[in-house]
Amino acid sequence: MFAALVPEAWMALVLLSVAYSSLTIAGTGIWSLPADIAPSSRHVGMLGGIQNFASNFAGILTPILVGVLVDRTGSFVAPLMVIGCLALLGAVNYLVLLGRVQPLRVKTP
Repeated sequence: MFAALVPEAWMALVLLSVAYSSLTIAGTGIWSLPADIAPSSRHVGMLGGIQNFASNFAGILTPILVGVLVDRTGSFVAPLMVIGCLALLGAVNYLVLLGRVQPLRVKTP
């Protein structure tokens, strides 16, 4: 988000690199969640697939959103601000709403 506000290209590059490496580091913890919350080893793949679908769906929509915003505003400031705010919202979600990570319960008939 701050990469759109700095005056020099090299500063934006450093900020974008830090943001991407932070995302990659966070991804290791996020991808371990299906194994942590699956009620049994048979459910890990299904939960990982649901998680993968959500992230790929965002990967489809994000370039479209960025293209529309750049077309309307003429710069990358608005798209970077929107993506930065969504990233902050996601971080707050994990910090505040997620709660304790424990295996899901499956109702047996």
